[in-house]
Amino acid sequence: MILKGLLYAGVMFVLFIPMLQDYTEYKTYIAPLNGSFETEKDTAFNWPDWWEGSYQEQKNRYLKDNFGLHNYYVRLNSQLNFNLFKKANAAYVVVGKDNYLYETGYIDAYHGKDFIGTQKVETYMRQLKQVQDTLAAHNKLLLVVFAAGKASFYPEYIPDHLRKMPSLSNYHAFRAMAARYNINHIDFNKYFIEQKNKSPYPLYPQYGIHWSNYGSIMAFDSMVKYTEHKLQRDLPDVELPSVELSDSLRHTDNDIIKGMNLLWEPPSFKMAYPTFNVRNDSTKHRPSMLVIADSFWWHIYSTNLPAAVFSNHQFWYYNEAIYPQSFTAPMNVKDTDYKNNIRSFDVIVLLHTESTLARFGDGFVEMCYEALVDDAKRKNEIEHLRHTIRSDVSWYKQVQEKAATKGISADSMLTLDAIYVLDQKKP
Repeated sequence: MILKGLLYAGVMFVLFIPMLQDYTEYKTYIAPLNGSFETEKDTAFNWPDWWEGSYQEQKNRYLKDNFGLHNYYVRLNSQLNFNLFKKANAAYVVVGKDNYLYETGYIDAYHGKDFIGTQKVETYMRQLKQVQDTLAAHNKLLLVVFAAGKASFYPEYIPDHLRKMPSLSNYHAFRAMAARYNINHIDFNKYFIEQKNKSPYPLYPQYGIHWSNYGSIMAFDSMVKYTEHKLQRDLPDVELPSVELSDSLRHTDNDIIKGMNLLWEPPSFKMAYPTFNVRNDSTKHRPSMLVIADSFWWHIYSTNLPAAVFSNHQFWYYNEAIYPQSFTAPMNVKDTDYKNNIRSFDVIVLLHTESTLARFGDGFVEMCYEALVDDAKRKNEIEHLRHTIRSDVSWYKQVQEKAATKGISADSMLTLDAIYVLDQKKP
């Protein structure tokens, strides 16, 4: 009987813990949950909502998200699923062998499931080649960067039930076409794999989806050196005075497992955290830089290294939000004079990892082509027509007469006539 009483008291105590926690300061010690979600807000009582039933519904949703020890129980459930069933309570996350974590998009891209087709890839590269040549004529640089991908870097830890023979993927098609069209590019995916067992420090984490903190800084330094070589300019130097090894993961090295909301993170191998600075003086050149990229640029951006090496550095996240401006007020690329913005940069970088290559550029390739190639081609055609009209005595006399009638200069009328003739040629 005493044992039964103790068990009963224990069960009742556990059931009443949430209520006790609601009325004590203990709630302040429960870690908030990570991830993107909105917690339901409380509602004030009023008779119309009561009779309508909306008050009860909102109150139930609020209590479900805010009862005592809610976060603890969520983390406990996630921990049990992870330890007992190798299941991740996070969207699109897969627990691989030895607890290596993946997102399904990387595994699908590695196996070629999202392949967009050779013809579409070639269209992108053909347009980029013309953009690259147009920029090069003005001593500017276009650079395509293939960031590392976790499925390509750690294929051996992909769960057996998701493993299959890789087919042609976007990454392999883009890499081949970049070489075929002589596009300026850096293939960090290939380089990281080659350095996997040679690098003094890990290039990819166990519990993160992005390249390691150390790997991302090495990648940025390589991009700076590549830019120096292509532009034949001496840029500020990135220096790494020291490197700290730690099993306390930071930055994006544990970004997946943080989103799983566990009670505690399992152990992992030590990761490298370098200190860095930028050596700059009056002899160094600081070109302006535009980066159109996925989330692989975020950590590099957060270090302030790009702003220290390049002037007027902008980051167009998925070719939508513009940073740093969007930190204070949302600013979308399509709501700006993007044509002039694109023309103003000395270096344009287009960066993707394997899982986002299917949406290559997110419309930027077409925008860049329109801003740099189509406009340049049109200007050349207008200038050619101006020369043709001026060479025709009778035609140019008509232009001069129209200019006098309209009260404008003959040169302005010449341009207007050339534009009219050019537009009439278009279907």
